[in-house]
Amino acid sequence: MISRSKHEWFVGILISLGIIVTVIVVYQIKGFEWAELRSYDVRFSLRGPLDMEPRIVLVSNDEETAQRLGKSPDKISRSEYAKAIGHLKKAGAEIIAFDMIFSGRQSSKEDSQFEQAMRKAKNIVLSRYIAEEGHITPLERFHKVELGEGIINVALDSDGILRSMPILGFSYENGEIIPYLTLSAEIARLVRNKNQEATLDLSREGTLTIGSLNIPYPQGKILINFFGPAGTFPNIPLWRAIAGDLAPEELQGKIVILGGQAATLHDFYQTAYKTGFLQTLFGQKAQPGHIRMMGAEVHAHALMTILNQAFIERASRWTTLLLVFGVGIFGLLFMVVLAKGSTMITILWATLMGTTVGGAYLLFVYGNYWLEVIPLLATINGFYGGGMAFQRYILKKEQRQLLGMFSGSLSPNLEKLVWENRDQLLRHEQLCLPSIPMTTLFASCINIDAFHQHSSPQQVMALTNDILTALTKTVTDYEGIVEESTPDSLKAIFGVPEKNSTEPQIERETQKALNCAMALKKEFNRLHTKWKSPNLPMLKWQIVIHTDVVTIGIFGQFPHAKIQTVGQTSTLVHQLEQGEETISEPNNHPGQIIISDSTLKYVHKQIDTQYLANLQITPNQDKIPLYRVTE
Repeated sequence: MISRSKHEWFVGILISLGIIVTVIVVYQIKGFEWAELRSYDVRFSLRGPLDMEPRIVLVSNDEETAQRLGKSPDKISRSEYAKAIGHLKKAGAEIIAFDMIFSGRQSSKEDSQFEQAMRKAKNIVLSRYIAEEGHITPLERFHKVELGEGIINVALDSDGILRSMPILGFSYENGEIIPYLTLSAEIARLVRNKNQEATLDLSREGTLTIGSLNIPYPQGKILINFFGPAGTFPNIPLWRAIAGDLAPEELQGKIVILGGQAATLHDFYQTAYKTGFLQTLFGQKAQPGHIRMMGAEVHAHALMTILNQAFIERASRWTTLLLVFGVGIFGLLFMVVLAKGSTMITILWATLMGTTVGGAYLLFVYGNYWLEVIPLLATINGFYGGGMAFQRYILKKEQRQLLGMFSGSLSPNLEKLVWENRDQLLRHEQLCLPSIPMTTLFASCINIDAFHQHSSPQQVMALTNDILTALTKTVTDYEGIVEESTPDSLKAIFGVPEKNSTEPQIERETQKALNCAMALKKEFNRLHTKWKSPNLPMLKWQIVIHTDVVTIGIFGQFPHAKIQTVGQTSTLVHQLEQGEETISEPNNHPGQIIISDSTLKYVHKQIDTQYLANLQITPNQDKIPLYRVTE
């Protein structure tokens, strides 16, 4: 291959830095966030549900309860909730947390029964809600007898999906720190466990400590580790708790979260865990076929995350930026600068993609670590595209350099042939192939000086342009290679530069050379007609075609090297010019075609010829018979 220049290295480095900077800028403005959230959700779907001890039981105010009690879910009285508390406590529930607010007053009897049930149970955690006008809290009489109280607001991500849960809030009135329901239930459990201290320790930034329990809460919330889809936790209809239709094995030592599951209560959320892969990947809103979770179950997953210490840690921004930079350096070295060809780049791309995606999945499943993959994949794909573009740039430049070794244009077929065999042709820039059978065409104007003497400089320039254009284009049209080209002469070769050319190949190339000569003769007639003038002489051209073995070599250094052939044709042409009076063409024709006998044997069926003479090229060789092609 042609060696790369400093400029090419600079272009490769510039492309790489552009990719890295672009990815970092897009990441900093959160341009990858939507896709990253989708990838996070996909990890849950691929991971599947986790095995866990059912330490939490849901009691749901659902449609079944509404049918059994004959009333809508929002009409359940506090006396009925009081009965449920008594039966749940009797069945062995350790903590009973309500994902609903008992803020308004009802009848004195109803409120009194609910207060007495709470006082007797001694394990009730109630809820409050942060509204625009302030906190909506339980009645003061309930507040005095509760074991704990928590905020039930949830924090949806920008795409409307619930993935995290705040754990601490503040009272608008006095600035008091108030835990969310998830944390409040755990604090209540620790309070009932006489062996643990339940004081909150916020001395370490981003970490909350309760006794021996450390809870990471970056940005004030925890990522919920969903242990499965909706329906993961045991679920008891509320009517059974009210009626006392409970078995101790269902509730003994369990934390109960009581909430609304009926559709009319509108307490449902789209979460990170969905059962449909495509829905996970593309869905943002609740749609038919998506499984949503009621608020109480979301709190159950968040509480289970704390109980099992199964906290999910999201990679920090600095970690992601360092990884992007690291992948960028790898891409710079192996996908842009050092890679040779698109195949190697594709292999590296597939390896990096698989390693990144597979590593991110394994870290999530076995380490509960959220590696941000979208910026990394964007970097990898950017370097894949940049590497492929850089390779195309290099190949185009190498192609121009290689084809530039030929003095004139090549036909598309020859360009393809030369490029496909570039390694064989270059041979480490020392190509020298002797004894290659080829046909050489040499066209020369034998009286160009006379034209110059009778022409203005403008006419000379215009004629020169016409001649070079006509000669080069005609040779290219017939798939010849222009080796040398001047205003008064042209040397072209026909044949594939391979040592093992076959007779049919040689015949085809010789026929192309003859056809090219015929076309050149027509071009000379056209030029004569165009430039015909009483003050200007007729330009007379001579075309010599000779088929012989030649030596092909590369002369000079890249990018200024040239491919040239060395053979008898030039000497033959020189001999013809010296003996011009013997073989001069008729005066009324601007051009003639002369072929050697080695050419005639391949084309004799196509043309009529007239014998001219035998020329002695060297003293030690036989004379070469020459023939003029006649009309």
